[in-house]
Amino acid sequence: MKKSVKRFVSTLLIAMLAVTAAGCGSNGASNASGDAGAQTAPAGESKLKEKLVLRMGHVMTETEPSHQAALEFAKKVEERTNGDIKVQVFPNSTLGSDPEVMEQAKLGNPMIAYTNPTYLVDMAKDLSIIGGPFLVNNWDELKKIIDSDFMKEQEEILKNNDLRVLAFNWYFGSRHVITNKEIKTPEDLNGVKLRSQPNPLVEETIKAMGAIPTPMAWAEVYPGIEQKVIEGAEAPFSTLYSSKLHEVATSISKTGHFSQVNGWVMSEKIFSSLPQEYQEILLEEAKAAGEKMSQETIKQSEEFEKKLIEEGVKIVEPDIEAFREATKVVYKNLEQSWTPGLYDRIQKILEQ
Repeated sequence: MKKSVKRFVSTLLIAMLAVTAAGCGSNGASNASGDAGAQTAPAGESKLKEKLVLRMGHVMTETEPSHQAALEFAKKVEERTNGDIKVQVFPNSTLGSDPEVMEQAKLGNPMIAYTNPTYLVDMAKDLSIIGGPFLVNNWDELKKIIDSDFMKEQEEILKNNDLRVLAFNWYFGSRHVITNKEIKTPEDLNGVKLRSQPNPLVEETIKAMGAIPTPMAWAEVYPGIEQKVIEGAEAPFSTLYSSKLHEVATSISKTGHFSQVNGWVMSEKIFSSLPQEYQEILLEEAKAAGEKMSQETIKQSEEFEKKLIEEGVKIVEPDIEAFREATKVVYKNLEQSWTPGLYDRIQKILEQ
């Protein structure tokens, strides 16, 4: 019953936003390009015929580094545009799941969606490889891919699909497995129903790790484990702690199978209607917030691990090489869905 009510409220809210989208999406923003770069507009001078309100939605809780960074982004954008652009941040799936918010942005609504590469495969098929298992060892390696020509190509593809990438450098951290049993090897995951994002790469990885992938919205994971619909999930320490999964699961295996980076996207139509200097402000502040958030994520990872231990969770050091070997098959299984030679191209980027 609670689940149905929540979905009804989310659907109703999205419908209400869609009704107001025409007014915000066609806000009368000047098409004139500022030639002073992304500098703050002079005090009291409005460059828009109507102020623009952008609703920024994500599924994380208020304690997540990503939410705090989103609030900082919103504050900076409003300051630098003298209130012409106001960003309202909605955590906890208030506006719906991340893919639902992204779809609203794609349709031209005034929304900014938090997304990861796997949610974008229908538009940019090669982008999902960034989230591949054991592809990188740390954030510095992952950043090489984010800053590469490969990523610029993917952003252009998304632009042609009505989505503007504001930034894709929001490091979400390494993902680990939480269950009610100790997981040391892929064999220990045999038959375990593990929550999965509904996309091929994640599902193939979870299967290769030995578990049964079970697609489920993040908001449903806690009750899912509690009611034994699933037996576990995988996420960074910060998310495991803030979502309070340690209340329903007692063991975390530090597999670190995914090193996840997320991004923010909005309607290309709305973005391109803004003055150039406002476009640059959105891009600059999204990237700056991402850089700050990424460093905070790295810093807080150990802190959240300690908090989980203090809450009674057992941290298991698994056989990483066993999991690495087991998941190599994922790249083989998915190579037909990517551009030929993509994996080798990514490896060359990492070698630079």
